[in-house]
Amino acid sequence: MINQPFVFMKKIYREVPSSNPSFAPNYDPFMKISNSSSASSSYFSSDIVSYSKVTEYNDNGETVYSFSQSNNNVSLTETKLYNYDYWKGGLLLSKSYKKNNDTLREETNEYIFNPLKNPLSGYLPLTNDDIAFAFVLDLLKEKVQRGPIGNFVDTFRIDKNYIKIESAKVEHVATTTTDFFGNKSVVTKVLNNYWDTDINKPFNVRSTENILPSGESVKTEYQYAHQTGNQLLIDKNMITTPLETETRQTINGVTNVLSKSKTIYPTALPTPQTGNLVLPMSVLSYDLQNPSTGSTEITYDKYDSKGNLVQYTTKDGVSTVIIWGYNGTQPIAKIENAKLEGIGQSFIDSIVNASNTDAAAERNNDETNLLNTFNTFKNNLSGYQITTYSYDSLIGVRSITPPSGIREVYLYDDAGRLKEVREQNNTGKLLKEYKYNYKN
Repeated sequence: MINQPFVFMKKIYREVPSSNPSFAPNYDPFMKISNSSSASSSYFSSDIVSYSKVTEYNDNGETVYSFSQSNNNVSLTETKLYNYDYWKGGLLLSKSYKKNNDTLREETNEYIFNPLKNPLSGYLPLTNDDIAFAFVLDLLKEKVQRGPIGNFVDTFRIDKNYIKIESAKVEHVATTTTDFFGNKSVVTKVLNNYWDTDINKPFNVRSTENILPSGESVKTEYQYAHQTGNQLLIDKNMITTPLETETRQTINGVTNVLSKSKTIYPTALPTPQTGNLVLPMSVLSYDLQNPSTGSTEITYDKYDSKGNLVQYTTKDGVSTVIIWGYNGTQPIAKIENAKLEGIGQSFIDSIVNASNTDAAAERNNDETNLLNTFNTFKNNLSGYQITTYSYDSLIGVRSITPPSGIREVYLYDDAGRLKEVREQNNTGKLLKEYKYNYKN
């Protein structure tokens, strides 16, 4: 999004003295268009400092990134100005080089600016192509005659002048990538199209097309709440989540559907699955031979009051239950081939309460009580495949115990980085080790 005002128009009055002092001077109006850094900084709070070029070095060479930069020195006397030089920070070009300066890859990005002219973007219909941002009051001195034969006296009038800007949505429409192999090169291109014909709807990506060097293209199309007519999602402002996705491949002019999927959301609340929350209920996939027929890949059977998924069922009919602990922030048990109503609530409460107690403890505390509670839980439900998880708050997972019972224990250094993975306990068999070294 362009967030810096780049078109300012202010009406200026120039006093033209009359040769006859008995008459009032004339005022010759003209338009002055300018942009000053001080004015710009008043209207936006980011992107103040940026770089036109950044070089990233590594052991194999370097990558040079070129970014768009604004021009804060424009001052023209015209009636209109359309200039997109005030957008800064957009990646225009990146080039990767070997140590011997041979070019490895070149990537060019192309953008267009789609003006936002709707009430949501602040548009006021003063003219067809301007958005009023503010106005200034000019105090103008002029001479007025007192009656047909009276004297001329000084008076003042106030002129209201709008300062206008044009806002625009930055649309990344194309990326061209050239890979170099000696004297040869391979070019691929990605084209993006947007849902941007209705100014009162979001400018979401409509399609992304990958064009390969062979001429083959793979195009993915997206539809959102406005396109599918889900008013509940629109009312909840969930308007950028893709609901339907279809991918097509074109080779030698022949197009085939590779995949098609649809995510089902509620259209009214409450629902048995999601309660009063707007969450996905299922995912459908479509037969490539008959794209109009969908089958359910996964059903999200139940969520808790915090929006955590507590049961789902895959297309083969197998249900899985997820128990959430640590005050509802982390999954602590996964129970396969089970349904929530088949798990005793007292069993669930026991591990949830134990995890909440563990959440309040200090880092690297003794987890014996929690792990014993997990073991009791698994023994009481011995007919299921159960995986349990413990955590250190703000650090990460501390242990994972699969149905086999062979526990993986995760150890971290003082900076909170994963250091080791051991079997069964902190001193058990070393499974993985991570080292962090600083250059030089």
